Amino acid sequence: MISPLFLPYDIYSRHRRIAELITTPGSILDVGGSVRELRRFVPNPLTTVDVIGGDVIYNGIKLPFKHKSFPIVVSIDTLEHIPRSRRTAFLAELARVAQKQIILAAPIGTTTHIESELKLLKHYPDDTY
Repeated sequence: MISPLFLPYDIYSRHRRIAELITTPGSILDVGGSVRELRRFVPNPLTTVDVIGGDVIYNGIKLPFKHKSFPIVVSIDTLEHIPRSRRTAFLAELARVAQKQIILAAPIGTTTHIESELKLLKHYPDDTY
């Protein structure tokens, strides 16, 4: 593991908590983990997948893995970036590639989150972000 020292507290606390929730042994798929921070907190083999970076770049629609490819699938602070019309399909993809455990974390519903979403919608009014 890479040391988690010197991370901003919000990043540290979210990733540390997710690591504590991992109860299944085996490899982890981190969906939306382009910055690869979860590696600092878990000893498990980890693959990150994202539309802009990570170990694997994917199209944001269908994960490029077979059914039940990973014992653990994690997605931290990604769901809020998925257009509402595609969130159910996104969650179905997480379930498709997970064998035993899915951990999902997203700041849905907070005042700050709602303000951020409104700013995004001004820039992407056609629901393409």
